[in-house]
Amino acid sequence: MRFAIHLKLLFRLEREAAADHKLGDTGIIIPKGMLITIPVYAMHRDPKYWPNPERFDPERFEPEVEKNRPEFCYLPFGAGPRKCLGKTFALIEIKFCLAYVVRHFKVNRCPETKLKSPHYGSPHRIVYARPNMSANSGAHVGNHLLAPPLQLHLLSPKQPLMSRISGQ
Repeated sequence: MRFAIHLKLLFRLEREAAADHKLGDTGIIIPKGMLITIPVYAMHRDPKYWPNPERFDPERFEPEVEKNRPEFCYLPFGAGPRKCLGKTFALIEIKFCLAYVVRHFKVNRCPETKLKSPHYGSPHRIVYARPNMSANSGAHVGNHLLAPPLQLHLLSPKQPLMSRISGQ
């Protein structure tokens, strides 16, 4: 039972109407206090917006494809002022993970991967950039801020784990 309660939160968002609201020209009125459920799991698998929704297709998120889709039909972190606070952290974490992979591994394109030519027709080139990272200023490549400054409490690796946890 407890697992089911937590699981339902993954598939929908619920909000309570703060005031009476009329939905456009439909004549439908949502009264103040009504619970509104947004079925995120179903929205992310709606064939109207996502052809072959169960297939892995990263090209769905290319800018020219996204502009033909309604703004809020993909809500991995929710939307508005109550969206998930983890969104920014997750995006920064992805960038750092990618930087780690690029720095520590040799990455090659597989022969089946087709590169798309830019609209202006010039060939692709790879630009290598090493991020400038510090706890005080964040991570930068050139003038672009990749991640905000961090507030870390660094622990000595020689200190026993239990004393690090208990703060002794």
